[in-house]
Amino acid sequence: MIFSGFLKVKLDVADSSMINDMEKIIKKSFTVIEKSGGKVKEIIAEATKEAYNRIKDTLEREIRQVLSISYKSTSHFLIFIIRRSSKEKAESRSIEVFTSNLKHLLLTRPVYGRILGIDPGFRNGCKFAVIDTNGRVLYTGIIYPHTRSSSEPQEIFCELIRRFNIKLIGTRLLLA
Repeated sequence: MIFSGFLKVKLDVADSSMINDMEKIIKKSFTVIEKSGGKVKEIIAEATKEAYNRIKDTLEREIRQVLSISYKSTSHFLIFIIRRSSKEKAESRSIEVFTSNLKHLLLTRPVYGRILGIDPGFRNGCKFAVIDTNGRVLYTGIIYPHTRSSSEPQEIFCELIRRFNIKLIGTRLLLA
């Protein structure tokens, strides 16, 4: 986020010495001033002070603009660097996590034997299938454990385990 309007610039110089230097330069340029009376000298002194104040205000405004532009471009660059750095860290961390997960997956022993897979469901029932070690489907079916007697699904699964010599049962989590 870029903030604006908080940059304050003020020139801190000895005003009186600057005005005196300006008056000397003006007097050197116009010899008529030295020969004229006090009224002209007062007008020149007043004009010099006014010119100095205007120049000072203009310089402060110009410096403020230059610094503001510099700040905006610098802040955009810093934001870019921070985002790029964060992205690189995230990419690096995601590769580490993927590597770790893949390592654990590759080091897991393969499953041998027949598997009973269950997909829980309420309205359409629980679907299940038995597959062999090559992935061929040996048996499929649907049971409705919440509508029939509570012992019937148990009996069906016990029969499948005995009949197909099931070694592993897998299910999908049902999140509410």
